Amino acid sequence: MNLSEIRDSVNFNIKAIHPSAYFLDAIIDKQVNRLIREIASQFCLRALLNTRTIDLSTETLGGDEERYEAKGKMPRDYDHDMIIVHNATTGLKIERIYQTVTGLDRDNSVNEIDSVDSVATDGTYLYGRPCPEIGSDEEISITYYRVPDDLENDDDEPHCLPVALHEGLLVDGATARLLQRVREEAELKYNNMQYHLDEHSNALSKLAVIAAEAPKTIYYFPRTVQYF
Repeated sequence: MNLSEIRDSVNFNIKAIHPSAYFLDAIIDKQVNRLIREIASQFCLRALLNTRTIDLSTETLGGDEERYEAKGKMPRDYDHDMIIVHNATTGLKIERIYQTVTGLDRDNSVNEIDSVDSVATDGTYLYGRPCPEIGSDEEISITYYRVPDDLENDDDEPHCLPVALHEGLLVDGATARLLQRVREEAELKYNNMQYHLDEHSNALSKLAVIAAEAPKTIYYFPRTVQYF
């Protein structure tokens, strides 16, 4: 379904129940795009896989002890899950992807200078350890799930979502959210809204099955050695 078809279906659903209810196209479009972004952030959708290269540069941190930090700006369209990371400078794959920057700092020295073999992100920056030589940036290639594009034109389609689920995910989802704003719907105890919410939930369950097969980040967790 394209944006125009989604919008018309949402309007039809609402007016079939409450003929006097009216929503501007811009309001419907906003809800549809919000749903797409929320769904994309929740599921691994193969159509949103993207690869970019980040320059990691080393800075000297303040303090009595000589300490370093290597970081680079994450792509603006980064959403979640770095599934493949390569050090393009050394040509080596980076296996140690930490779930948090705190974990990266805890397990790696902040004063070691060498090629990057461990990374973590806070969503805004990519951090690497060990740190490259100051003035010798290293290029880190990451494959990740990006933020989906907004639907703006009538013929734009949500290509990141399965066509068979457009109705349930977007039409029912947007209908339910907009019905919540209709005063007459409260008098009906939101029965119609609940119907569309249930349809939306069913579509999410089907999408979860599909997305379960998509690649995800395999985080590195150091093993604790126990001595007996």
